[in-house]
Formats: sequence, C-alpha cells, structure tokens
Amino acid sequence: MKKLTSSWLQVLLVTITFFSLVSCDGETPDPAAEVSASTTNKDFTVKIHLSNNLDNLNIFLSRIVETNEVMGGTVHVQLLERDHKTLGFKPLLAKALPEIKNFDDGAMHLVYEIRPEATWDNGTPIMASDVLFALKAIKNPLVQAASLRGYFDFVEDIIIDENNPRKFTFVSSEPYFLAQDVSGLLSVVPEYHYDPQGFMAEFTLAELNDEDQLDALKENPRIKSFAEEFNVNYSTDPAQVVGAGAYTIQEVNNHQNIVLVRKESWWGDKVDDPYLTANPKKIEFVVMADENTAITNMKDLAIDVMTGINAEKFSELKEVPVIKEQFNLHTPNTFSYFYIGMNMKTAKLGDVRVRHALSHLVDKQRVVDDLANGLGVVVNGPVNPNKPYYDTDIPSVPYDLDAAKKLLAEAGWKDSDGDNVLDKKIDGRKVNLSFEVTYPQGRAFYKDIATNLKYEAERVGIEIELNGMEGSSMYKKMTARDYELVCVGWGGVPMPDDFTQIWHSESNRADGSNLVGFESKRADKLIEKIKLTTDEAKRTEMYKEFQRIVVKEHPYVFLLSPQSCMSINNKFKNTKVSSVRPGYTVRLFELAE
Repeated sequence: MKKLTSSWLQVLLVTITFFSLVSCDGETPDPAAEVSASTTNKDFTVKIHLSNNLDNLNIFLSRIVETNEVMGGTVHVQLLERDHKTLGFKPLLAKALPEIKNFDDGAMHLVYEIRPEATWDNGTPIMASDVLFALKAIKNPLVQAASLRGYFDFVEDIIIDENNPRKFTFVSSEPYFLAQDVSGLLSVVPEYHYDPQGFMAEFTLAELNDEDQLDALKENPRIKSFAEEFNVNYSTDPAQVVGAGAYTIQEVNNHQNIVLVRKESWWGDKVDDPYLTANPKKIEFVVMADENTAITNMKDLAIDVMTGINAEKFSELKEVPVIKEQFNLHTPNTFSYFYIGMNMKTAKLGDVRVRHALSHLVDKQRVVDDLANGLGVVVNGPVNPNKPYYDTDIPSVPYDLDAAKKLLAEAGWKDSDGDNVLDKKIDGRKVNLSFEVTYPQGRAFYKDIATNLKYEAERVGIEIELNGMEGSSMYKKMTARDYELVCVGWGGVPMPDDFTQIWHSESNRADGSNLVGFESKRADKLIEKIKLTTDEAKRTEMYKEFQRIVVKEHPYVFLLSPQSCMSINNKFKNTKVSSVRPGYTVRLFELAE
C-alpha cells in the first residue's frame, strides 16, 4: 500500500504510508542475542524492493515514508531507536536514555548526552550544537518542513552543558506526552555541512518559536538564504547527503534503484553495542511500482526483501518452490490502517451526506476476507484497533445500498435526465455525481478496492473513474488537494497518537498533512489537550471523544488494519521481523553461511 508520511516523523507519529506491530510468527527474539561483529564479506549486498521513487533526499523535507525506509538507521541515525522485542527505546546516537525531569510548575526537561565515539565523516565530533542546529533548521519558517514543526512546539530551548559539549537539555515549560519519542527519534545532521555560512547561528530557538515575530523572520535575509539553500541544495544530489549513519548514498536512479554503500570507517564500529552494527557492504533498493514485476524479480532472486505484498499473491507464493526453498515468509500485524480519503473542500464532497453514502458502498468485512485474504481487521475510526484507546463502541458503517440512495436523495441528487447517473444543480449548472478515485499504480490491493467501489457506486447512480498513479506523483496531487477520492493509508508505531499533523485545522494547508480538509474546533481543542495530558485514563477519554467527532463527519471511508505480508531471503540471518516499520533492520542482517 502507498505509505504517506512525513518521512521519519510521519512513520513515528502516525507514521504515511503507512505500517508495523507484533509479529504473527511468534515472539520476536532480541537481536542483541545473535548479532556478531561486522561481517567482512565484500559481496554482502542486500536488495530490497521499493515501490516508489523518493520525493526528496533531505530527510527533514521528505513527505513519504519510503525516504525513512531507505535512509533511517542507515544514512542517518537518531538519538534513540525502538527495541524490536520490547518496542521500548534503546540509546543509539545518545549514550543512554534521557534523564527526564518534571517540575512542580509543569516544566519538563530531557537531558541527553551523545556517545563519545560519535564523529562526522570529516572526523569532527558530533556535538550538542548539531542537535540544536537540526531543531533550528526545522523551525526556520521558510524551510519546507511544516509537517515536522508542530511536533517540536514543545521544545522552547536546548541548553548545552558548559562543561560537556556533548550533553544538552531539551527544555519545555509544559509536559508533552511524546517528549521522549519525538526528541529521541530526531535525526541529527552536521551543522558544518548543512549551514556552512552559519546563517542560523545567530538565531535562538526562542526567536524561532515567537509567533509574533513570524512575519519579520520570513523577511530576514539570513532566514531566507538558509531556507533557499536547505530546500534545494540537499534534496537531489546524493553527494550532498551527510548523516551520522554507517552508509552513504552512492547513486539514485529514478524508477531503477537507490544504492547505499558501507563507510570504510564508521564511529559505530568502536562501540560495543549490537544495535550499532552495520553488516551489509551494500544495500540496493530496487524501485518497481508494479507489484507483479517485483514478485517476478523476487522469484528470479533479483530481490531479497519485499514487504507489503498483496495478500492473495502472498498466499500463492507459499506454494512456489523457489520461494519455499529460498525465502522466509512473515505476516506481522501493523499499526497502520487503510482508507478512502474524501476531499471535503470539493463541492460534491462538501456535503457530509454524500460522504456518508459513499461509506455505505463498501463491505468492509468482505474487503478483509476477500481482498486481504483474512489478513487484517476492520477499522471504524482514525485509531488503529491495536491501540488501547481504540473506541470499540463506534459502530461499523454497514454495507447498505438503500441507505446510500436515501442519503444521496436527501442531499438533492437525482437522475433528472434518465441516464442512470445522479445529478443536481451546483451554482446554477447541472453536475453529474461523478468522482475520480486515485490509487497507487501497480498495487493490486488498492486497485481492487477502487474497482469494487466503482461497481457499487454505479448501482446507486454514481460514476467512478479509476486513476492509478506512481506514488510520489500521487502524493503531489494529494498535497495540492487536486483530487476527489484517494485510496491510501497511514502507518503507525506502538505509541500514543498525536493527531496534530493529520487532523488539526492548522494542518489543512499546502504543507500540512490534513489532506482531506477536516476542520473542527472541538477536535482541535482535544488534540491540543491530549498533547499535554500525561494521565492515561483522562487521555483515553479524550481520544474516544475525538474519534467520535471524526467518524461523525465521514472524512474517510475507514477500511481495515492489515497484516504486512513480507518475504526475506533465507541466505541472511538475524533478520528478526518486528512491529517497527519497515518490519526489519537491514543493517543488522548477517550472511547465513
């Protein structure tokens, strides 16, 4: 399925496109138990299927999840990484988990220290100033990272220890329930490379956070100069991508491949920690939008790892001799969900009755049983059913063509000319009730959903045109709000949801991820309160009220939460499948022989 995300943070906090949870293959062993010293085999290459081109090589600017799948944990490393067995956090770039201090006045401090071994490619140490720079870059109002900025609103300052330049404190005047998650999953980038002229050095976080000075900041020549360079110069050229990870990007060929190569010297090799292992010498992401072509390549052993396989095709693969002999197949649950999004700002879909009617055209259980081969569960709202605060009292919208017809009639749609297509006058002009459904090209599951919707829609007098598109092009169409219906999904991780990015009205803009135009003052207040509520019971009450508000407005046809069908070549070991997207950690792979 297409995975929408604001790269690493979309995966983290929704984390589009889109997937992850607990393996159905049983308990996931601890990678630390089997990880050995770095493999030295020069031919150690892992080839991984990727369904879309990357939209941006700047990890802060990318808005699709594939970018994080390619560069997260390989080219870039974060302060913390999620443990694949416990789903809690382990220190990665950080020396240890942060010390969290809560004060009587509500303030919160998170104290981190960077590992002493950590250095950039030029040999200089990775410092707290690089963390501060990364936050300044995100908070620059002209940098195209608006979808990330909201998550870092809680960071009012970063205080660097006067006696230890690797030690620093995130400062917030209010508690934020995802403070460790958001701060820990920040990819740190080198200030010397991304701001060689020091444009951001003179600004404090307090200044960048000051909304009253926003207009003045946007006109500041240094703010403008930095943003112009950061938005363009580091987005397409692999040579300009510098991270703290063990790999560099050797080449990027759209519609073909993305090749990462292991650095000869990486600071992680000096650390006695199994999670700081990087074994493969080369990682090649093979770009193929068409799933059938990718499966053929897997059968020919030209692809080693493939995720998100169509459920029906996955079942068929179990009987293919070469797959049975050469691959391990896995079906981990996920924290993602699929949906049909409806552009509420269009004239036809601005009426909730029309949106509600479209929901009645989908037999959700049939989607699970037939299209997903039973590998999933029905979803009735904007929270994954595996979350403890999923509202089980929200009823599923039933498949009911008569109910759909009644709602459309109430909304004024009728067949006035006998052509079997409903119509009505909008702004004095007769308009047919017709929609274009956009979905990821080459993905059978999405096409099947769209095709079934087309069939059922025609039975009630609605015309549907199908439009399969390449992933990054489709996402551009979505962000431009130049669509009517779209079949996609959101990914997620095992942590509480912050709905700011997807559902808050402030994210209903060109650089936001509220792609359907949902707006509710009450929902906005709940989103803001949830962020500051550390009491789990109170937060659950607000989560459930929020779900009911969203469902009442029908911005999505909520479909299902799938199990992820994936295959990994058995020539590798230590390939532990987990709930953390993309479901494996390629840098930990070892050769089985």
